[in-house]
Amino acid sequence: AGAQEGDLRAGEMMYEAVGPKFEALYVHVVQEHKKAFGYDPPRWAANGLDKRLCFFRTYPQAALHACRTGLIRPVGLRRVCEAAVRDYKFITPKKWPSARHRLDRHAELNQDIWEANVYLEGIGVSPSGYVPAERLWQDGHPVR
Repeated sequence: AGAQEGDLRAGEMMYEAVGPKFEALYVHVVQEHKKAFGYDPPRWAANGLDKRLCFFRTYPQAALHACRTGLIRPVGLRRVCEAAVRDYKFITPKKWPSARHRLDRHAELNQDIWEANVYLEGIGVSPSGYVPAERLWQDGHPVR
């Protein structure tokens, strides 16, 4: 279980209640989304929710979707990316379950920022920075 448990079905119920006023449903993926309560793509295709649903891993990924669909402006997308970089830097090593997990999330976040930056540069907006990588070896030192 995680933050998305029940969020998907609750969002669908809101969509059914509100109708066309419902602009988007963002679901943060904390487990494989196919296992989430309420996961039902055929039903979403039938009721139109499939065009308003976004599963996301990182906030830059969600913001990119929101920008592409006109829900936020490009400058807002860049601000979300910049905030994600700042927030990542505040996560202390002890808070990560493992070094591998930290490296995987680092790569995932930078990949999503890269995708946002490609979009931003394509429309003439200056890009965000990335989470800097740690240098593991110095020039000329043997790699172990």
